[in-house]
Amino acid sequence: GRARRAMGASKRSALTKLAEGANVAACTVLLLPPFLLSGACVTAVLLVLFAVLWPLRREWFERCCAALVPLAANSLVVVPEWWAGVNLRCYGDTAAWEAVGRDNGIMMCNHRSDIDWLTGWAVGIRVGALGSYRAIMKRSALFVPVLGTLWWLSGYVFITRNWMKDKDLMLRSFANINASPLPYMLVLFAEGTRFTHNKLKIAQEFAKSKGMPVPKHTLVPKTRGFVAVASNLAQSVDAVYDVTFMPAEGKPAPSLFGLFCRRPAEIHVHVRRIDAKELPEGEHELKEWCLDLFRSKDAALEAHAKANRFDAPEYVGAPRRLDTLLIALFWVCAYAYLMWTYALPAVASLSPEGKTRIGAAGVVAAVMLVRTFIRASSAKTTDVKVPKQA
Repeated sequence: GRARRAMGASKRSALTKLAEGANVAACTVLLLPPFLLSGACVTAVLLVLFAVLWPLRREWFERCCAALVPLAANSLVVVPEWWAGVNLRCYGDTAAWEAVGRDNGIMMCNHRSDIDWLTGWAVGIRVGALGSYRAIMKRSALFVPVLGTLWWLSGYVFITRNWMKDKDLMLRSFANINASPLPYMLVLFAEGTRFTHNKLKIAQEFAKSKGMPVPKHTLVPKTRGFVAVASNLAQSVDAVYDVTFMPAEGKPAPSLFGLFCRRPAEIHVHVRRIDAKELPEGEHELKEWCLDLFRSKDAALEAHAKANRFDAPEYVGAPRRLDTLLIALFWVCAYAYLMWTYALPAVASLSPEGKTRIGAAGVVAAVMLVRTFIRASSAKTTDVKVPKQA
């Protein structure tokens, strides 16, 4: 009996892996090329608008960018929302959720999984705020296919994480954000890296050595980036949004590869709005404020670990949107039309050897594309190494 059960489990495991492999192949063929097409089209339009509108009036370009970027992002957000069917549950006051993207905010996020950024995009699409997103990212992210250019056009800031090298760029970026008439939502992952149990042990040892409260569910935030942002955006920021991501208890942390496989996932998102008037002045005070914010996150996650939900009302006013699926289907149809009309006849005219080469090149390109997106989705830092003042 035991051997039979083991054999049955082995067969189920093999079938699961086979199904996941088929899902990855289908996602790679059906969804990623249309995303590249949508991104390329939107990027081309925005580059033309940038050349024409930016010298005349920057606000016009920013409005076009805020409207067009989500059209490309939909083709990627459709993966967790409709392909993988991630169960995204939102918590927090209705007023806080309804204010996201309507005023100027700094979004302080924890980093629990490799797809926190994509979860944030899904939230932005649901509440209509994605066009207002900005972020501080590593310079290497600028070279991610399609996304890098879209991020740059959207006003994202790409840094080397060395303040002496990045200072002028950062100050110009902050000045542009302050001067913009459109709402902005500047996203910061202040922990600087994705949460793992090994990193938690290091953070706990660091906290003990400094006489700080020992975290259980977050890493110790790197405060210098927040201090730089809060200080330079003080004249325009309306609120700080305390955003906490947490996968449901008992389920593995989701990953981009897991989404391609259509593995079940459930992610809980808690949003708390803190009026900017509560922000203190002074570098030391802002640093302590940031540390206190993450201690409150840690307490919220401790409560979540016990109840498998955040200790806040569940917000049901942000369901997944049908237009996300419809826009993605439009790009799938456009991609299929181009392939049927131009690519397939061209390939059909090739010799058997040429067809083999094209097929092999397509497989290699698809594998490289998937690997690039998976690597790009892993731990990104937004901290800025600012030298200490004398």
